[in-house]
Amino acid sequence: MKIHHGYIGFALILWCLLTVNRIGVIGEFNLYVWSLGLLLGILLFFHDLYKHLTDRKG
Repeated sequence: MKIHHGYIGFALILWCLLTVNRIGVIGEFNLYVWSLGLLLGILLFFHDLYKHLTDRKG
């Protein structure tokens, strides 16, 4: 089974949204790690979405 990186991106976005509300925080909340995780999640998700929308199978 192939796991698309959009799934990983969605999981990162969801985890970041949960950690803002202090759900799923492991240890201390770090703003830099949170913002990097959110940015990476958004990039992975939308890159995979763009790839699937523009993929031409002839």
